[in-house]
Amino acid sequence: MKTILAILLFIGATAFSAVAHNAKIATFTLRDTGAGWMIEMNFAQAGVDAAMIEEHGKQNLEGLSQRVYQDLVVDYVKSNFNLIVDGKRINLETGGIMMGSHQTDLKFVLPNLPLQPTKAFVYIPMFGTTYNQTNLFRIYRGGKNITKFFLSEDNDFKVDLTFTPDGVLAVEKETQDNKILMLGSGGIMLGTLLAIMLMSRKKLGS
Repeated sequence: MKTILAILLFIGATAFSAVAHNAKIATFTLRDTGAGWMIEMNFAQAGVDAAMIEEHGKQNLEGLSQRVYQDLVVDYVKSNFNLIVDGKRINLETGGIMMGSHQTDLKFVLPNLPLQPTKAFVYIPMFGTTYNQTNLFRIYRGGKNITKFFLSEDNDFKVDLTFTPDGVLAVEKETQDNKILMLGSGGIMLGTLLAIMLMSRKKLGS
């Protein structure tokens, strides 16, 4: 039954024109179907081919059948897609892939994702070695609004999310560099204060 559902969802979701896609933008849409969740992924074929060459080497890809090549793409996607919802890792299992001359589409049904999630952690380093790569993570829960989050080198392709009655929001976190800077500044101030106190004691003693 799950396989049939996956096929139907995949066929319905891929009924659009395969136009040329920006090779430096990959799109991931987490979709609430009303009966469960699914993830839709859209990549430029040029970006996929470049990632496969980097991952396996051009010579090792020559002469492969389309089925074997697709399996390599699916494995690459699964190993570079990380979604943790309410403390539980959501794996990509039941789904399918469609490759064209310009675009690659993948769809996966996510039966283990809670119908009403509260928190999520997203980490998608896919195609991350491409200069100026952006992975667009979108969440659609019906209506006209689609919540979008841009994952890039600027945020290490990561985002923490919280689901609220007003929508899905990104959780702003203090960066490690800022913490180190604050600790360093605090240490300098403390050291300066101690030095002043010691100098004052010496003056008083003299």
